[in-house]
Amino acid sequence: MALRFEEGELRARVRRRAAEVPAAPLRWLAIPTRDRPGLAARAAASALDDARRRGRALDVLICDDSADPATIADLRGRLRALGGDGGRIGYAGRAEKERFIAAIDAIGGPATSARFALTAATGPIACPGANRNTITLATLGARVLCVDDDVVVAPAGPPALGRGARAWSGRGRGYENYNPAEFWFFADRAATLAGIRRVDLDAIGEHEAHLGRGLDSILAEAASIDAAALLDDDMRERIVAGTARARVTFSGTYGDIGWYSPTWLVLLEGASRARLVDDPAVYVRSCGASREVLRVVDRVTVNDGRYCQSAVIGLDNQDGLPPFIPFGRYEDGVFRLTLRLADPDAYFVYLPHALLHDPQEVRGFDRNDIHRTGDWVRTGETLNQCLLGHELAPGRPAARLAALGGWLEELGRAPLVDLEDYLRERLSAQKAIYLAHFEATLARYGAAPTPWADDLREHASRTRAALGRADYPIPREFMLAEGDRERALRRFQGLLSALGRLFREWEGLGAAARALAARGITLYDAP
Repeated sequence: MALRFEEGELRARVRRRAAEVPAAPLRWLAIPTRDRPGLAARAAASALDDARRRGRALDVLICDDSADPATIADLRGRLRALGGDGGRIGYAGRAEKERFIAAIDAIGGPATSARFALTAATGPIACPGANRNTITLATLGARVLCVDDDVVVAPAGPPALGRGARAWSGRGRGYENYNPAEFWFFADRAATLAGIRRVDLDAIGEHEAHLGRGLDSILAEAASIDAAALLDDDMRERIVAGTARARVTFSGTYGDIGWYSPTWLVLLEGASRARLVDDPAVYVRSCGASREVLRVVDRVTVNDGRYCQSAVIGLDNQDGLPPFIPFGRYEDGVFRLTLRLADPDAYFVYLPHALLHDPQEVRGFDRNDIHRTGDWVRTGETLNQCLLGHELAPGRPAARLAALGGWLEELGRAPLVDLEDYLRERLSAQKAIYLAHFEATLARYGAAPTPWADDLREHASRTRAALGRADYPIPREFMLAEGDRERALRRFQGLLSALGRLFREWEGLGAAARALAARGITLYDAP
């Protein structure tokens, strides 16, 4: 589907428009971590080394949920040894977060919500969302690039760069155009490193060049615009109106894919699918053993963000962003939906380079993981259905976020039986769309090759069977933690209430953080 304007008209309109106010340089690089001091220090060192080579001043923020004093001391010592030419290194651990929460309380701010946002959950429902909230509150008013602690700033490009820029989106609640990246598969790390194309590229500068800009400006700057895969009418209209902005940017990755399951590989399309399934040995290896993948777009791609993997994520935090969920996994997937619901003008940009994802341990897939994911739902998936169930009125982003919070609090007060029925209804409707996509994919490719088709059928079969279970609507993490359906649902409901309150009080928490920053009180100290 083509854009409703010609490329020349777009370029002329952007030139006529008053120049955008230049954004401040992207100086913050943030790293969330827990119990991995060696990896966190390596990630920071790789970014600082790259910045020094390019004459870039860089401030590094390490957000750490480690509890062991020896681990904390180890990390702080490694960070002190790094130094920061032209910038600072900040450390935000549990003690620093507690001090900040106390400061919020002292000025009458929402301390309960601050504690919920910044304090990591423990046990089976732990996740990095609390560290991501620490990053958001610590960098208010700025742009920031976040990299996971097992990422190394060593850029690689796609095998071949495409021309111009691409506008790419899905449509409605369906699964078309779910992921704009191309995938290449490797047998092991040595094969990955031999097969990628290293490039001398300022990765931080690429995020800096796009974060906060209008999508119309980004597209107009390109040599050409490919909009054939832009399926969302609302996104197209906001580009035309000049209101759509890049609030989030992504780099691709090479090395470990960073997924907990290979399920979504079986839904790849086009050349990526061919590289996966045309050789049965590659398919079996990539879905049942090796996790080594290059995942990257071939040109700048503006997108509606239905695929959000936060291993390398740039955030336009100049006007503030919604919080991440501080419990469960898939915190990045809930964030992208929360952002889009709160601010319909917020969009995402994928950049045509990748950084190395190099975990400490050697990881591998189990072929049965493709099928197991049909047996249950995760916290983030269930929560997204709760968010999508609320019709938002027009308004500024903070007000829309607060309204979402009020809705979650309402669900938090509902009788358990009503909440369970609501979750079952929402999840069943979404899974019907999901299963229809599986069936359409099987039909489109003639149910071949056999290993691929067998995996799709088995996953779909297990999903259908699971939908009939009494405990299916209750997130798996809570069932693992509680072992009892009613207790698990009650605990999930309590966290819905707490998250709703956080959404409702988030604007006030941001205002309190700004007030403390004006007094020199921050979420971090020198290491």
